[in-house]
Amino acid sequence: MAENSHIAKLEVKKEKTKRVAVKFSRILIQKYQEAEVWSSGAIISYYILLSVFPIIIVVGNILPYLNIDVAQLLPYIENAIPTYLFDQVEHLLTSWFTQSSGGVLSIAVIGALWSASRGMNAMQVSMNKAYGVEPRRNIIMIRLFSLILTTMMILLIMVLVIIFGFGQLIL
Repeated sequence: MAENSHIAKLEVKKEKTKRVAVKFSRILIQKYQEAEVWSSGAIISYYILLSVFPIIIVVGNILPYLNIDVAQLLPYIENAIPTYLFDQVEHLLTSWFTQSSGGVLSIAVIGALWSASRGMNAMQVSMNKAYGVEPRRNIIMIRLFSLILTTMMILLIMVLVIIFGFGQLIL
């Protein structure tokens, strides 16, 4: 008799666990749809990927000031990209790494900051939707905050690269 009551308690506990799991799943799906995760993810990815190309141009325009030998740098790039593409852009890369253009650098910096801050802005909108926060109405403050966050992220990445690149030397 005690065994039957124990089995009944286990059945009740299983049923309760199942109801909680179903309720949790419904809430999760509802919040997932409300936050528009798919579209927000696509927008964020688009702007972040769009910022990669101006960043590459910025790095390419800064490299001539570092006096890096192009012959040492090109094999690394050749390993990173497909051979047929490398054959097409090798001359362009060589000129990028030996000559700098202030105009192109300025435009690339503006393009990189614009697209990265748009990605950061999309991330803010996505987070606001996900957490049910009312978005700010002042567009200037939104863009300024996105630009500040983007700049802080870029500086943090630069610090990490320096630490990982020169950490052993510093230690």
